[in-house]
Amino acid sequence: MLNGGTLINYIIYSIIISSSEFSRTSKSTQFPIVIALYKKDMQSMVYEDILNHVFTTKEGQ
Repeated sequence: MLNGGTLINYIIYSIIISSSEFSRTSKSTQFPIVIALYKKDMQSMVYEDILNHVFTTKEGQ
């Protein structure tokens, strides 16, 4: 993503998993957990960067 012609922080890898993956801590209600790795540049990542990112699930969806 570009910000004023300068490349800003961007997500290198991301995945969404279910809390049910942690059977000992997830008792009843399952919820999504986002795991993400991003590259840090001189500028900060902004909310819109995350909002516009397409996250995939463990199943590839």
